[in-house]
Amino acid sequence: MTPHLHTSSKMVEKTAEANTRIPHIDPQIHTVDIAQFTQFGFEEKVVRLANRSGFQPGMIRDVYKHTSTFKQAENITKAMRVAAVKCAASKIRRWVTLYGDGEDGDGEEEEEEEEEEEEEEEGGNKNDGDKNEDKDVKDEDE
Repeated sequence: MTPHLHTSSKMVEKTAEANTRIPHIDPQIHTVDIAQFTQFGFEEKVVRLANRSGFQPGMIRDVYKHTSTFKQAENITKAMRVAAVKCAASKIRRWVTLYGDGEDGDGEEEEEEEEEEEEEEEGGNKNDGDKNEDKDVKDEDE
């Protein structure tokens, strides 16, 4: 590992063993910039996971706060998505069972029933069967 301009060789030796799991840091990045680039990289990972999972980035950050690694947060988010899809499918099946899906002609019968109810309500207001029923259209009989 090439030492950074701002680090001593003793520091590199001490941290070399601890950095076995951390990817190599480009020596061209200044130490003061590492935190900013780390934050940018983290935010990018959060946005990508949010896009893949369908959850908002804030939700991904909340999950991450309760985990010890980002990989755990990814796994939990995937499980959340699976659970959400299962829940939605269950709710949709229940809705269809209770109310129908509208594709078997039930919708047309309901529309006809609504039209009949409207006609019955308007039946008390009818003066004469000869006159135009539309109030906003000028009556031709006048």
